[in-house]
This record gives sequence, C-alpha cells and structure tokens, in this order.
Amino acid sequence: MRITTLSETEINPAIDAAIRKSLCLVFSDDISVFSQTRAWHGSIPSWSHIIEVDGKIIAHVSVIDRHILIGDHPLHIAGIQNIFVLPD
Repeated sequence: MRITTLSETEINPAIDAAIRKSLCLVFSDDISVFSQTRAWHGSIPSWSHIIEVDGKIIAHVSVIDRHILIGDHPLHIAGIQNIFVLPD
C-alpha cells in the first residue's frame, strides 16, 4: 500500500482519469460531472491524497484551500471533497 499527497499541479492525465473513473463508480448519480472533472461545483482541489495498492488507486480524498471573509476579517480555511474507497 502506498499513500501519496499530490498538489493539483502534480495530477497528470492518467491519475486524473483514474480518480474520475472511481468517482463515477462510487457516485453513479454524478457520472455526468465526474466523467468530465474532479471540480465538484467548480471547486478545483488544491491537493489530492490517494492510496494505491498494486498500482491501482483504491481510496481518495481531495482538499480545497480557500480564503474567505467573515465580516471584515479574512480567514484561511480548508474543506474536503470527492472522498471514496472502492467497494472491493
């Protein structure tokens, strides 16, 4: 088992396709989104954390990095999205 953290700039087309394929499998109601992008509601991940076994991505979570305002106060926050663990 290999656990890897990748910044969005390190996601190559093969990794992107593998993640999207699994997202489509796990979230079949959202195939129209995940067959095209990993950006859920337009939010592009800052980092993706993947677990691989025998070269296959079996689990994933991505982190969204944002700066928001609470009133006049800036705040740096993070959120998670696109979590999956393959059923098998």
